[in-house]
Amino acid sequence: MKKDRKSGTSDEDRALWQHVTRSVRAYEKRRGDTAEKRRTAADDKTAKADAKKNVAVKKPSDITPAGKPAVRITPAPRQPLPPPLPDDGTAQSLRKKKWPIDKTLDLHGMTQAAAHQALLRFVAAAVRQERRTLLVITGKGSRLAGGGVLRRLLPLWLEEPPLRAKVLACTPARPEDGGDGAFYVRLRKKKD
Repeated sequence: MKKDRKSGTSDEDRALWQHVTRSVRAYEKRRGDTAEKRRTAADDKTAKADAKKNVAVKKPSDITPAGKPAVRITPAPRQPLPPPLPDDGTAQSLRKKKWPIDKTLDLHGMTQAAAHQALLRFVAAAVRQERRTLLVITGKGSRLAGGGVLRRLLPLWLEEPPLRAKVLACTPARPEDGGDGAFYVRLRKKKD
């Protein structure tokens, strides 16, 4: 397999690409022919061909012209973050970085369930170690998906009963600490 130095592609890749591009035709829009009619006709042909092969027929919306499953990315509507926990100026002090960050948790690449469990363990450990100012990095998320799922869920998780009693305030982090993709969390004093 010889590679071209300029493009970095192999002879096999180039041959495959030429084979694929030979079978591609330009789309011609016919007058009076709607997309629905074309889709229905194409679906009928696909269904007949699949019936001959005894293959389970997929929904027309799930099939691309090449016969492969369609991957559609629809942007989720951007939802505002819930309001921060009510407090007596603690959130403002957090935003101004009045206290140094004691511990940091990075949730990048975790599933919702794994991130929630990691957050519970992290806060419990911080309470045991008497650490009060935390930085939780969620990531900003994809713009196509309307922002990060973990970013939207973190304030909600902090409002839930196991954490609500331990958390004093939560606010988005400053740009140098992660900006929109991170949060400062201030814990209550440990009761004796």
